[in-house]
Amino acid sequence: QATVAAVKGSMEGAGWVHLACHGKVGHYLLLAREGSCDGEFSKEELGGVGLAPGATVVLSCCESGLGHMTGEGVVGLSRSLFATGAGALVVAVCSIPDQATSSLMKRLYSSHFVDGQSLGAAMRTAILAEAKLDDVSAEGISRGSNGSKMRGKRSLERPPINWGVW
Repeated sequence: QATVAAVKGSMEGAGWVHLACHGKVGHYLLLAREGSCDGEFSKEELGGVGLAPGATVVLSCCESGLGHMTGEGVVGLSRSLFATGAGALVVAVCSIPDQATSSLMKRLYSSHFVDGQSLGAAMRTAILAEAKLDDVSAEGISRGSNGSKMRGKRSLERPPINWGVW
């Protein structure tokens, strides 16, 4: 069961965390209920978790990158995670479709852990693949579905909600 207590315990000292759950406008993650606990893992609770220094945290959930503007900047889940030691975050800034998110995450992890790409490069690879821009070189040359080179001509085959919210 992914309860708040279980997730907090698993996150202590972790160097890599992936949470796939529901999120609410950068305020909390919705986990499993347990007893009197409603399952809301708040930004304040996240700020109290002791991640390994420089940890990577992937929040595969809606609106996890949002927060509220205050005199101190944007306050939300991201800020809480950086405050607790995270060095890199992957978050979404709006609602995300389940199937497209699953596909993007599989590509992200494959590119990072199997192919050895940095987190940023792996995320770029995953986003381009989800947008159906798989074959884009560093020079900006892409290949069409028939293999022909198309300099500067990129057509999107999937809507940006599938890949542009990360």
